Amino acid sequence: SASLKLYVYIETANLDGETNLKIRQALPETARFLEIKDLSLFTGTVECEQPNRHLYEFTGILKETSKHTTSYYLLRTLPLGPDQVLLRGAMLRNTNWVFGIVIYTGHETKLMKNSTSAPLKRSTVDKLTNTQILMLFFILIVLCLLSAIFNELWIKMHIPGDWYIGIDDLISVNFGYNLLTFIILYNNLIPISLQVSLEVVRFAQANFINMDTDMYHEESDTPAVARTSNLNEELGQVKYIFSDKTGTLTRNVMDFKKCSIAENIYTLAETPQETQLVKDLQSGHPASHHIREFLVLLSVCHTVIPEKSNINDEIQYHAASPDEQALVRGACRFGYVFDTRTPQHVEINALGTRERYEILNVLEFTSTRKRMSVIARVPGGQIKLYCKGADTVIYER
Repeated sequence: SASLKLYVYIETANLDGETNLKIRQALPETARFLEIKDLSLFTGTVECEQPNRHLYEFTGILKETSKHTTSYYLLRTLPLGPDQVLLRGAMLRNTNWVFGIVIYTGHETKLMKNSTSAPLKRSTVDKLTNTQILMLFFILIVLCLLSAIFNELWIKMHIPGDWYIGIDDLISVNFGYNLLTFIILYNNLIPISLQVSLEVVRFAQANFINMDTDMYHEESDTPAVARTSNLNEELGQVKYIFSDKTGTLTRNVMDFKKCSIAENIYTLAETPQETQLVKDLQSGHPASHHIREFLVLLSVCHTVIPEKSNINDEIQYHAASPDEQALVRGACRFGYVFDTRTPQHVEINALGTRERYEILNVLEFTSTRKRMSVIARVPGGQIKLYCKGADTVIYER
């Protein structure tokens, strides 16, 4: 449908490591281009900023022109922002194709601008042995120099005597030859085999990690893989792990379990009609108005994109975060099914009754606000503000 071509979700894990999906949307003025013939009739130019490495910033304009005989006339100027840019390295999630124009290529793309050479990772033992080997090499050079100097002095002191030693032959040998001789004699001072032994031990340890059954994940059939063996000896020294968010170390699976409305706790059942929530809503319970507003909020206040499967008409939800997806699925389990989104409105199937809510504005969730709101015109014509967020922020309001 046209709405699916207007909104797309992208995953930027290759760019910034974030696994949550981000929304990108086309301009409403260009959303009508659903076929190649429509696109071929469009003429215009794009003016934008110079290539830079900022992933979340973009400034540009699209100038739509109309060709009249041999000259072009400017029809309108449309603003372009980061929401209209699909970055190289990002993955499309809820759409199969898009029409677009390439702005940056090659080394000018933001992916290449942010690429840096991989740092060399070395363990503490590695750094220590390298330092010690350099020190031993320095000591070896000093010993060889001293030995070569004393060798020259000794030979000069024993000339012309001690003919049986063959001093006449030693006199013809230069200082550099003596120095090289002593380096060969003292070379056992540097333990070259130590480095080889350490690498063999690390290789064996990496194989033990790969064969560890406790680190095997049965669901995805994924064993542990040691991609480098340089840091094996550091693993036993890990005492504290600092993580920027919970999803880094946990499975981050969100599922709707139960909710509390007007001091009543409701849980899910096999079908919506079996839940106490739907029974209270349909029987005229004193809290039925609050229940309805709660379900409308769950099914309207979000940025989720629905996609219908061609096989069994099952709706698949694409969300920027797993908790938002879980809330929409929870409303769906209670009978308030969100199934249609356009740039101007959303439609829900409320226990068999189709309702349309005009979205006037969306106040996005940020780490500072800790909440997300939508201003919507309800079917009755009223304008309402639906808000959801963290308890610390919602309670004080």
